[in-house]
Formats: sequence, C-alpha cells, structure tokens
Amino acid sequence: MDTNQKLEEILIQVDRRVGKELAEAGLMEERDGKYHSKTEGVCYMFWERKKEMLRKEYDIEWQSPHDLNRLSHNYSKKDGSSSL
Repeated sequence: MDTNQKLEEILIQVDRRVGKELAEAGLMEERDGKYHSKTEGVCYMFWERKKEMLRKEYDIEWQSPHDLNRLSHNYSKKDGSSSL
C-alpha cells in the first residue's frame, strides 16, 4: 500500500469516527452509511474535531476548507485589521 492510499484510509476512518461522535451528541445523523448535519454550522465542529484527531493521533497537519478559504471569510475593518 502506498502513502496516498494509507492517508486516504486514515482520512476515511477519522471522518467516520468524528461523524459518529457528533451523531452521539445529537448534531449529526447517519443515513446510507454517511453522516449528515442536523443543523447549520456543524461542519465547523466536524472540521475542528477532525483536525485535532489527525494532529494528535497521526501527526498529520490537516487544513479544513474554512482554513484554506480564510481570505473569503476575512472581513477587513477600516483600520486594516482583520475580524479573525
């Protein structure tokens, strides 16, 4: 098994574990073998938990879609500072 396949397996496993945790907390539900959010904003909790698990358990620094698109979420103030 090459490195990319191993990484893909880790990501799938962590996604399932995070989905299950959030489902147990009542924030997600399982349908057709996949976890789906019950309310808005759960994706941010999902991504943060996924990032934490990958860093602590596998020493992988993963970036969420929010991290990768920070500029689109960065609202500059008149003084040039950021709201983030």
